[in-house]
Amino acid sequence: MRFKPARFSRFVMKKPVVDPLQALQQKLADTEALLQQERLKNQALQTVIELAEKEFNIPIRKKSAGPPGGSKR
Repeated sequence: MRFKPARFSRFVMKKPVVDPLQALQQKLADTEALLQQERLKNQALQTVIELAEKEFNIPIRKKSAGPPGGSKR
C-alpha cells in the first residue's frame, strides 16, 4: 500500500505571513550576532598566536614586505 498525500487544503502547511521590515530586522540581528562570534574567534586566534610566539620564540605572523612588485620608479 502506497502512501498518498492528503488532498485536502486544511492539511497543507502554509508559510507564515512575515512583515518585510520584521524579516529585515531579524536578518540584521542574526548578522550582528554572527559578526560578534567572528570577532571573538579572531581575538582568540590572535591570542593563541601571540602566546605561541612568546612561548616557543618563533615568528608566526608574516612580516609586511611593502607594496607588491618592489619599488619601481
